[in-house]
Amino acid sequence: MSHEQARQFVNEAGEAIRKGQFQEALNSLERSIALDSSDSEAFVLQAVAYSHLQEPEKATESFRQAISLAPLNQKAYYNFAVHLYSLDKKEEALAMAKEAIRLDPHHGSSIELAQRIEKETGVAPSIAAPPQMAPPPEIPSQQSQPDLSAPPQIGGYYRGGYYDYPQPVHSLRFVENMGKGWDWIGWGLAVAGIGGLIRAFTFLSRFNQIMQQMQSGGDPFAIQAQSGSLAASLFFDFVYLMIIVYMCFDIADRRENWLWMVPNALACCFGGNALILAVYLLFGRRTR
Repeated sequence: MSHEQARQFVNEAGEAIRKGQFQEALNSLERSIALDSSDSEAFVLQAVAYSHLQEPEKATESFRQAISLAPLNQKAYYNFAVHLYSLDKKEEALAMAKEAIRLDPHHGSSIELAQRIEKETGVAPSIAAPPQMAPPPEIPSQQSQPDLSAPPQIGGYYRGGYYDYPQPVHSLRFVENMGKGWDWIGWGLAVAGIGGLIRAFTFLSRFNQIMQQMQSGGDPFAIQAQSGSLAASLFFDFVYLMIIVYMCFDIADRRENWLWMVPNALACCFGGNALILAVYLLFGRRTR
């Protein structure tokens, strides 16, 4: 009875993952594993959920547990390979992908992933196209035909038995490691820069007063220093420069469109690149 209950929780987790409800999937899998800790599929699903929740270390641990429980579980090797590839551990990913191909030479996604890694790492190609599968034997008419148009059973895998991960969001490891902190830095620069833009307009409102002081023989740098304007100007110039640096790293990390740097550079001349950064953070990043 406990085994049947465990499988029911696994099925619920598979359905939750299809719907993008990864925390709910983990809750079901915790119950399943508590009842039956020998089910390799439960750990594969757990790893998939952890990966989507940006907990790569836990995902790696679950994948290794799944493989230790079922060394011939091809689904575990393939999904582990994609997970390692998303972490930029391409050599380990290639090894897992090759093992997946060894267990299922016809699985196109494993072959495609291995070929991609070999191309990116400069490894000599060793993965051939999948062999042609023999046509399935004819099923006698008295047997019931499978309904190929029906949706997969609850708890089944996508694409004929395998979970697919979205393209990794990050390509720079230090940005990925910072997590939400990186986004907070961006918004901090945007807010500070917009504050500098407001200050610039305030400074322009005092322009006539400053010009009168200069005409009366005042030192312009001394005038700015007395009002704190010189230090503030240096600070905001630094902020505007950091905005450019931040956007360069973020565009490279997320593989966004470099045309965002054109208005950024132009607006930097008057402090408007803070507004460009804010617009970019809100609308410029593609959702993956």
